[in-house]
Amino acid sequence: MTTRTQTPPKSPLRWLALLLWVLVAALHLTMFVFDLVRNYSRILVECQGALGLYGGCDQLAISAAEVVALSSWGLTLPHYTIYMLAWVCSRNSST
Repeated sequence: MTTRTQTPPKSPLRWLALLLWVLVAALHLTMFVFDLVRNYSRILVECQGALGLYGGCDQLAISAAEVVALSSWGLTLPHYTIYMLAWVCSRNSST
């Protein structure tokens, strides 16, 4: 003779909490991807003026002197941008 163990019924509240968690996680990932795309285009721009908040250039922009230094190392601006975004992603995932 075998005995069956009955599992407690799944409550609708548990499914609602799971659905809410999945929606929040999906929203977070979507915003993260859109932010990466937006930051990529902002880092890719070479600033001709002064950097910073009051200098007229975006804080993520790179100066002309930095572009010259990168090219002397054999790096292009898109390579630098991808490297910086990967570094930011790795820093965010470790916290």
